[in-house]
Amino acid sequence: MICLDLTKIEPQKISKDLATYTSMLYGPPKVGKTTFYFDLFGQRAIFARTEKGSKAIAGLIGQDIANWSDFMKFKNQLKRPEVKELFDVVVIDTYDNLCIFLERYIINKYGVDKLNDANGGWGAGQKEFTETLMMTLNEIESFGYTIHFVSHAKKIVEKLPGTEEE
Repeated sequence: MICLDLTKIEPQKISKDLATYTSMLYGPPKVGKTTFYFDLFGQRAIFARTEKGSKAIAGLIGQDIANWSDFMKFKNQLKRPEVKELFDVVVIDTYDNLCIFLERYIINKYGVDKLNDANGGWGAGQKEFTETLMMTLNEIESFGYTIHFVSHAKKIVEKLPGTEEE
């Protein structure tokens, strides 16, 4: 809400509760990123599971997401008052897969091979991707949830010149 009387603005208060801040855990697979969020938020978090890794965590509440359409159904369920009473936090596990799902959705929507060729080309597909993702995540936050992301680091092994084993 925009305050039109600038003399009525209150000083900002800082929360010490991580559940009120968006965050991303980024690291290699199987180091405990999902477990960390579950330990932190418990059953006040609903996990949008785009992979099967969290199935071994007893007590975790999660919805399997196999494509962008599933994620949109998940998002629409988050609007329901009875769902909002149950959860404060949405954990997207993993963000990487969610982005792949959205990219596939846009590519299939326009019948092209590459995202940049979608929606008339000239990078318009990338623009649609970015806007769709941001609007969807902003909408979830507008329902009163805080979003947390799990993302995987990719291990890249590089050899420095002169360090090759002979």
